[in-house]
Amino acid sequence: MAKSESAEARDWIISLEPGTWFWSQDVPGRRDIAHPVLSRLSNDEASGVQRIAKGLYWRGWPEGHDFASAPPDYTIAALLLAGPGAGLADWDALNRLKWSTQVPCKAMISTLGPPPKPPHPTVIYKQRNNQRRAELNWAEVTVLEALGMLWMTEALWHECLESMHDGRFTAYLKWGLPIRANMLEWAAETEKDMTVETLHKVDEVAAAISRASPLPTST
Repeated sequence: MAKSESAEARDWIISLEPGTWFWSQDVPGRRDIAHPVLSRLSNDEASGVQRIAKGLYWRGWPEGHDFASAPPDYTIAALLLAGPGAGLADWDALNRLKWSTQVPCKAMISTLGPPPKPPHPTVIYKQRNNQRRAELNWAEVTVLEALGMLWMTEALWHECLESMHDGRFTAYLKWGLPIRANMLEWAAETEKDMTVETLHKVDEVAAAISRASPLPTST
């Protein structure tokens, strides 16, 4: 017997790897069928499926799993909700790159234009207006934000550059996203309050990234 559309939608959701983020429109099938399935699963704590914001869901760990009580990463949720041009902002950017030991009390996320509603009280948005950021990924925006906060860094500049040149920054950022040196320089040109000195440092970071060595893999 062929599966019903509801069963197909449910099976697709349950088949997702625990820890996966997805949008309601990703669920196969008609919207009038997928939405009730999502509603039932997100109201069933045993399923591990959580509704985080309008249209955004997290496939958590089901009841009985060792990680069943593990919460979702609201920083990732905030980045997804922020849309194109998002990244870590201010102190959060500095801390993630290990350019500062100052840990912000809330996750700070940059967003282009009016910010969305934060997915959790532990998140705040910082509105930015450089439209070139829309062409950057999370990692690139985060580096751009950190460069704009250099006056607050606790690391020496050569140490910051070394973390870029030896590839450590890829592990710090965790997302596995590339940083395109040319795009970083291009977006920096229209950043608010960028000084000649800071733009020179952007060029130095771009050069270090271009020469970056991949981190060694374990065998």
